[in-house]
Amino acid sequence: MSIKIGGNENYGCYINNEVDGVCICNHLNLNCIIGHGRWSFDTEWSRRNEHGIYLYRDPYNIDSIALADDVSQIHQVENATQYDRSQRSIVLNLGQVALLKNIYGFWAAVKVVEIKDKEFRSDRDKFVFQYKIQTRTYHGPGALPYSFGPNAFPPTVKKDDNENKDNVQKENREILEDGSEAYPPKKQAVYQGDLGEENQL
Repeated sequence: MSIKIGGNENYGCYINNEVDGVCICNHLNLNCIIGHGRWSFDTEWSRRNEHGIYLYRDPYNIDSIALADDVSQIHQVENATQYDRSQRSIVLNLGQVALLKNIYGFWAAVKVVEIKDKEFRSDRDKFVFQYKIQTRTYHGPGALPYSFGPNAFPPTVKKDDNENKDNVQKENREILEDGSEAYPPKKQAVYQGDLGEENQL
């Protein structure tokens, strides 16, 4: 679940350092930082109405944004590069999915889950979105760096399965510019809450 780290009555700043999580905010004009390190995305939003919200490309670490207008779930995105990324801002309606690319070449997918707007018949402002960050940049056999489908992410590794762990690490290695390899850090435990079965990715 996201944590508020600043702002005022009209603008909020939030953070969730997981690479797969939920942001629950009590502002509609806000910035929410998702992920961490090279997998960090500063997402900037502003009020539209009770059915939709604006998403912007303006933050320093965002290279581009796009509306995935042919899917309704994050896991249905098979190729993030196929969508129009020419816009500075997009309208994201309830249930829609958007894609963000950061300046390090990584991708995030976000889905709007809930909007409450006190200017449109609600008693308070509330904004909830789910997200998933693709931590792969390796383009070798079996890698799917532009996909958010079930086969695009590494399997769970058992502690006593050293051989499988080595294979997974090799499969998910990140090749840096100097030719060295880096592995994604362990996720930090952040409680994400329970959105119910209908809102799962």
